[in-house]
Amino acid sequence: MRVVALHTEDGLNLKAWYREPTRSKLPTIIYFHGNAGSIGHRGAIVKPFLDQGYGVLLVTYRGYSSNPGTPHEKGLYADGRAAIKFLREQKVPDSCIVLYGESIGTGVAVQIATEYP
Repeated sequence: MRVVALHTEDGLNLKAWYREPTRSKLPTIIYFHGNAGSIGHRGAIVKPFLDQGYGVLLVTYRGYSSNPGTPHEKGLYADGRAAIKFLREQKVPDSCIVLYGESIGTGVAVQIATEYP
C-alpha cells in the first residue's frame, strides 16, 4: 500500500493508505476503522482482501494518526466523502466501491452509503 492524501471539503489533507485492485473490475474496499488505534492496526484485517487482489483504501480520520483537525460527526462524514472523491479521481467506478465500517466507522460507512449509489 502507498500513502495518499484525501482532500476534504473543509480544506483538510488527510493521510490514507491505498492499493488499487490487481485486476480491472475487482472491487475497491473503503475501510473506515474504529475509534481505537490507527490504520496501522488494521493491516491484518485488510490483508486477506489485498491477497485476493481487491483494492483497499484504508481511511483515517481528522485528529487521528497525526492528521489535522478534531474528530466530530460532520467532520467524519466529510472524511468519508473525501475517500469517495479520491477513488473517483482514480477512475474507480461507483459500482466497484465497497464500504466497510468497523465500530465508529460503521456510522461513517452508513452515512456515505446514503449519499452515493
